[in-house]
Amino acid sequence: MYLMALSMRLVITSLKASEKAIPFVYKKNSFMTGSESTVSELAELGLSRLRLCAVPYGVNTALYSPGVKSEWPSILFVGRIKKYKGIANLLSAIIRVRDHIPDIHVDIVGEGDARADLERRSRELGLDDVVKFHGYIDEQSKIESYQRAWIACLPSAKEGFGLTIPEAALCETPTVGYDVAGVRDAIVHGETGLLVPHGNVERLSEAFLTLLCDGELQGRMGRAARARYTEFTWDAAAEMMLEQIDGLLCKHAANTLLDPVLDRLEDSYGR
Repeated sequence: MYLMALSMRLVITSLKASEKAIPFVYKKNSFMTGSESTVSELAELGLSRLRLCAVPYGVNTALYSPGVKSEWPSILFVGRIKKYKGIANLLSAIIRVRDHIPDIHVDIVGEGDARADLERRSRELGLDDVVKFHGYIDEQSKIESYQRAWIACLPSAKEGFGLTIPEAALCETPTVGYDVAGVRDAIVHGETGLLVPHGNVERLSEAFLTLLCDGELQGRMGRAARARYTEFTWDAAAEMMLEQIDGLLCKHAANTLLDPVLDRLEDSYGR
């Protein structure tokens, strides 16, 4: 467990080191991100808020819909199998969950370079009968996985938005995630899912147990999650994006006049 924690800290350190170059390389560029918390992070790195905007991701709302939940308690992870996704913490949290819910099932969907290490870690923790790594699955199988799962989990160190959260939500599956950039924009804590402090495995397992052991709460959050995301269509996202692009085109058409003004505003108010 210590080596897994150390590895995660190294990944986060590497990410932060690369981010420090952003304001020097992209100072004059405008940025469009998927979440307001990412806007805040970019501003903290040194980019001006005058050059930042957020456009939430869209989801195919016609494709994702509620289905029949599995007869056994289940947790679902969907995404790339990378160290920063925090799957090692998910595995550690499941040990405690299994003590309270012996028939818990965990499905991990996706591919990535951390898969072999995580499968080995799962075996070392004695979770072979609990955790299944499915690898890549097709779109229909992914939707069915969301529909069957009791809850979804996204324990990432950070996300741009966390697109799997609205996908799960449209299937009335609430998500448990860490309170980090991107994820906190996608989960309304206590309403559409639960947020816990980043890296806190004990709180992660407690959140799992809270939802798994309370069917009424789980159902209420699932319905609220679906209601929140029914308007998050790709058409709506495209319309918002076009509005932002129109604004950028207008700005660049007159950049010889605006850039000196923006520079003065950035120096005075933008950071």
